[in-house]
Amino acid sequence: MEPDPTIRQTGEDALVARLLPLMPSNAFLVTGPGDDCAVTRSSGNRQLLLKTDCVVEGMHFLPGTDPELIGRKALARAVSDIAAMGGTPLHALVTLFVHADRPVSQVEGIYRGMGRLARQFGISIAGGESSGLPEDGLIISVALTGEVAEGKAVLRSTARAGDLLAVTGVLGGSFPTGHHLSFIPRVREGGVLAASGLATAMMDLSDGLGTDLPRLAAASGLGFRIHAELLPGDKVDMVEKLLAECKGKEKLVFVGDGINDAPVLSRADVGIAMGSMGSDAAIEAADIVLMDDDPRKIAAVVRISRKTLRIVMQNIVFALGVKLIVLAMGAFGAANMWEAVFADVGVSVIAILNAMRALKG
Repeated sequence: MEPDPTIRQTGEDALVARLLPLMPSNAFLVTGPGDDCAVTRSSGNRQLLLKTDCVVEGMHFLPGTDPELIGRKALARAVSDIAAMGGTPLHALVTLFVHADRPVSQVEGIYRGMGRLARQFGISIAGGESSGLPEDGLIISVALTGEVAEGKAVLRSTARAGDLLAVTGVLGGSFPTGHHLSFIPRVREGGVLAASGLATAMMDLSDGLGTDLPRLAAASGLGFRIHAELLPGDKVDMVEKLLAECKGKEKLVFVGDGINDAPVLSRADVGIAMGSMGSDAAIEAADIVLMDDDPRKIAAVVRISRKTLRIVMQNIVFALGVKLIVLAMGAFGAANMWEAVFADVGVSVIAILNAMRALKG
């Protein structure tokens, strides 16, 4: 008989895989264990997101860390998972495991930190539970609910071959610099990406790119390639390769800000440069310039361009359709001067009014 392996020997992912068959489901569950959040059916045209997370002293934060930062991180981790699904966080339940000899001021500090982040994102801390520990230590568990428009939850299992990998923020050095205690959950970015349909799959990177990217790829049944530390010439070669892989109406977009990005910005189908921190060469070479250096505006640019193209096609079809109808009526003697005026001036006025919808963004 083989010895029973320990959790350390099995590993987190393999342990989850062994536990999945032991977790019952029901007709209301849309997406179960294995993603950033569970998705369940809710009332109306919304779906409910469910998430739980915990932080442990000595593992996720060091002894002596500011209690407010500890509380903030405990809630922020769960909020990030809601954001990774494109959802909006709503209500939190907090379970606190702490030794009875801990000062009350530390517990108050933990809840102050959670409270500040909760107010920032409109989250209610609806209650929770507390329990003692036999030895000194601190564990905080947060259960969080959120919601997302029906069918708009972005899963980690829906990536497609050829997708571009992108991250919101700077990778690396989170623990040594203390950034893991003060990071801002990307709720707004996740919502924009989910609503725009630009992201086929999303995932929270709380365990780092090296750990979480293979999980996302495995969930989608795909592999991945990362090209780092490229010189300007290497960037151009890579863009040429990606352009050759584009099929049909696919377009390649490149975003850059430095002088060494200028050749790639001009070579890509669409080049986007940063207007404030970007170099003059990059701005000159780009097709689009983001004046406030906010990459989130890229999603807005795509949305506006799609809307503009729809309006253009509507105006073309409408104008040609009306003119052809009036021409046919004229050929059979059924059209007078007023129909001709409408087909000319009237159609132009209607097309202009329709085009004004693009001003709303």
